[in-house]
Amino acid sequence: MRVYYVVVTTQNSTKEKLISAVVELLDTHKAEDISVDLVVTESGISNGSLYHHFNDLQNLIDHALVSRFSRYVDTSVAMLQQVSQSVSSKAELVVALRQVTRATQARDLLPIRSMRVWTLGQTTVRPSFQKLLGIEQARLTQGLADLVIFAQEKGWYRPELDPHVVAVFIQSYSIGKYVDDITEAQMDDAKWDLLIDSVIETLFVSAD
Repeated sequence: MRVYYVVVTTQNSTKEKLISAVVELLDTHKAEDISVDLVVTESGISNGSLYHHFNDLQNLIDHALVSRFSRYVDTSVAMLQQVSQSVSSKAELVVALRQVTRATQARDLLPIRSMRVWTLGQTTVRPSFQKLLGIEQARLTQGLADLVIFAQEKGWYRPELDPHVVAVFIQSYSIGKYVDDITEAQMDDAKWDLLIDSVIETLFVSAD
């Protein structure tokens, strides 16, 4: 198994500080309302440095949107990685995955699902952003796929399943709950969790 580490690279501290500052601003501001002055105030970094590291303000905002999008998937991957390192049997894996489902599918994570759906939507109208997010999305998907490979090597997941496909499917239902989040008559979350448990245990987990 390829070891997947959730880390933040700091090859260029000034660049990372600028991205982090915009990520913080995105928690309270719409992307279109963020100005250079706001970024300079939040980061304490000059205009000159901003334009040295990024083509323009939009380029910086795009990098921050990607960073913000990926940090929640990184958290989920880290949780699953912890599960893979702590369990020693298929039965323990099933119990642990049920706990992960409840932690990642909670109703109070609506703001995160909403943000991810909005960010993905931006790729349909801006090819440059699609390319930028696509590179990061490939990394996130590979992180999940590596964990599927690990489970298959242990004999816990069905070997005929394609790890990449499983990784995409997991992310799809994680985001997909948003279609219910925005309705008035929402489903019973316990029943949703039960469905996810059933899918994982029936389709993913090996029968042996």
